[in-house]
Amino acid sequence: MNISKWKIVWSFVTGGGAGVTDYLLGLLKQALGNLANPTKEKIQAVLNFSMKVLSVLKAVQVFIPVRWQTAFLLTVEAVVAVVDALQDLEVTGADLQKVIAGFNAAYEAWNSSDDDTCVDCIDVEFKELD
Repeated sequence: MNISKWKIVWSFVTGGGAGVTDYLLGLLKQALGNLANPTKEKIQAVLNFSMKVLSVLKAVQVFIPVRWQTAFLLTVEAVVAVVDALQDLEVTGADLQKVIAGFNAAYEAWNSSDDDTCVDCIDVEFKELD
């Protein structure tokens, strides 16, 4: 579970903040998959990795286009939930399922073509104000 600086740079060059987010989500999804049989060492490793992912996501937020901000913020909230759930270094089955479900929902929202802030997708009529 390493974040490659070269892949971060390449992801940014080819896709901006969205490319970096996509790269990090793939890595974090793999890391969460390693918690099938959690030990304190595995939990600590995923916690540390999640905190790194969160710090990089916060750094690239300014590069995320407006049309993807809602999905991006859901993604950040999901990563924060992962960090919060793992901080006590104990994961119950219910905690694990909740974190994975929340992360998968955010991952789907990020990869969806439909976003609440997609200005181009909304047909708006402007009325003159009196």
